[in-house]
Amino acid sequence: MNYIILLISSFLGIQSGSIHDLHLSRTDLAFNPSSNSFEVTIHLFIDDLEYALAEDGFDNLMLCTDKEDVEADTYIGHYLSEHLKILVDNNQVNMTYLGKEESDDLQAVWCYIEIPLKEQPEMVTVELDFFNELYEDQKNILQINFDETNKGYFLLNSQKTSGSINIR
Repeated sequence: MNYIILLISSFLGIQSGSIHDLHLSRTDLAFNPSSNSFEVTIHLFIDDLEYALAEDGFDNLMLCTDKEDVEADTYIGHYLSEHLKILVDNNQVNMTYLGKEESDDLQAVWCYIEIPLKEQPEMVTVELDFFNELYEDQKNILQINFDETNKGYFLLNSQKTSGSINIR
């Protein structure tokens, strides 16, 4: 029960202080039929993202502040592309990083990606391992929504880093 309360509070910003003990991300992949594309929304804690980018050699980015490094979005886009792979019908697709915005609780960032498709897919597989290189207890929530009948919800960690749904 405490885990559920901690999980909910982390997304609502109820925690005290700026350091969190819960290592969690959330990724939503939603199909938009009007644009025939997948829209990806990723929720990451800012301190975890800065730590991961520093480990990759990009220090002092000061994300979501007035002093943010001008190349921060480039570095974030690179990190996301290294740790998030989306396969449509067993073929890796190109993703376009659109940008980010700070969450209302000022502790996290929302990152946005778009994936245009040529035709309607039959199967979607998502591989993601955000921050697994940093934390043994990292959990990544993945939700895939194609339509009302084709949904997938996965809790990923270092042992399980992918989830798939069949659409047809």
